[in-house]
Amino acid sequence: MQFINEAANKNYFLVTYSPECPICVGNISELQRLVRWIDSVKEEPYTNQLIVLAEQTLPLQYQWLQAFVVRDSAFAMAKKLGFNVYPELKIIKNGKICYSGKLNNRTKKIGEK
Repeated sequence: MQFINEAANKNYFLVTYSPECPICVGNISELQRLVRWIDSVKEEPYTNQLIVLAEQTLPLQYQWLQAFVVRDSAFAMAKKLGFNVYPELKIIKNGKICYSGKLNNRTKKIGEK
């Protein structure tokens, strides 16, 4: 978490994502909403940073997300940061985790809402 400690005045939104996960695909609108919100509240460049940890390169339909993607082979970085599932979101303010959980709370498990 070195990059987080370097900039205590930044807010980080870390998300794990896989285009092969049906729950991720079902929550793509939530991720798009998060991207739009981060873009709309930028008071100065890079105050709010979105980082999407993806195990593989995302398909072309995710072109809008590519600028935020960090390739994380075997989700090694995600595991070190304490992620358990995807899509999972961690919000870090002033170097401390203030939210850790699902991208949204609609889905309990595959096929159940």
